[in-house]
Amino acid sequence: MATEGSMLRWDTFAAKPEEVAGTLVIVGIDLEYFWLEELVNASLLPG
Repeated sequence: MATEGSMLRWDTFAAKPEEVAGTLVIVGIDLEYFWLEELVNASLLPG
């Protein structure tokens, strides 16, 4: 499964075969560091 998100919504879809599990790719323009940090931290499973 792959997940794609924006600050307004999350979408899930079947991952492409060449995508590597456990990777995070962030693409954008003028992304706010602290918002991204909160987003990534919120997505982590409790350890």
